[in-house]
Amino acid sequence: MQEYGRGYRVKPVGIQPEPAGAGLGKDLCERFSVTRISRQGRREVEKEIVREVPLTIFVNGREIVTLLTVHKGFDALALGFLYCEGWIRDRSVIDDVRVDPEAGAVRVELREAPILAERFVGKRLVPSSCGRATSFYNVVDSIHCRPVVSDFRLPWVRILEWMEEMLRSAALYRATRCTHSVALYGEQGRVYLEEDIGRHNGLDRVVGRCLLEDRSAGRCALLLTGRLSSEVVIKAARLGVPILVSRSAPTSLALGLGNQLSMTLVAYVRGGAMNVYTHGWRILTGE
Repeated sequence: MQEYGRGYRVKPVGIQPEPAGAGLGKDLCERFSVTRISRQGRREVEKEIVREVPLTIFVNGREIVTLLTVHKGFDALALGFLYCEGWIRDRSVIDDVRVDPEAGAVRVELREAPILAERFVGKRLVPSSCGRATSFYNVVDSIHCRPVVSDFRLPWVRILEWMEEMLRSAALYRATRCTHSVALYGEQGRVYLEEDIGRHNGLDRVVGRCLLEDRSAGRCALLLTGRLSSEVVIKAARLGVPILVSRSAPTSLALGLGNQLSMTLVAYVRGGAMNVYTHGWRILTGE
């Protein structure tokens, strides 16, 4: 990375992602005194509270969006968001990425301005809630997603093991109980684990890291703690993930898209069991 003012620049060739951070610090959490009330009475305790910060993304000098997120991995989040929203088709269109952590800004220069940019008017704020307010997203987005072609198959017990490992490894959630987790697993085990206050942000972070490191997800499973919505399925399909797994439940539109896009959707992974909704041939049971 090259220094750039108060921040740094990420070059498109041989891109090195921002360190994910092994521990929790003041950038991610703050300590607050709270009054704890229970049947045993009331007492004063200190709790770790996750820091929610704005991140503004600029494309070719134009302010596009402000996301509410956690204070880490701004480059991966910005690029993952732009990829999932159709601004970036692959690494080749990225000319330059400049990150200013103190200002909470990422400036992306693209060699090609997408048609979407010409149609988009105004800027928007995406809250840290689970949905995407006034998003570019439309169900028609699924038309631009090709069906996932992959013969990757997975023993069902491996999914249980990976889900348990992801939950154990989610340090920010364990400290604050305030984040969603998203993890990409391959044939050799875990590739990435990301946490964020928004489940879409967590998924965008994984997508961004794949983009930064030029990694294919065609023989991987994507695990997450949030529900399986149509938006999540479309993002995973754009990444080329054949198996999408959630600890929560799916929506009907998500299942329809999963079937249409040849994706295996697995949900409600808990208590030593799971529900497989679409393209179950990828899940091996030994029967």
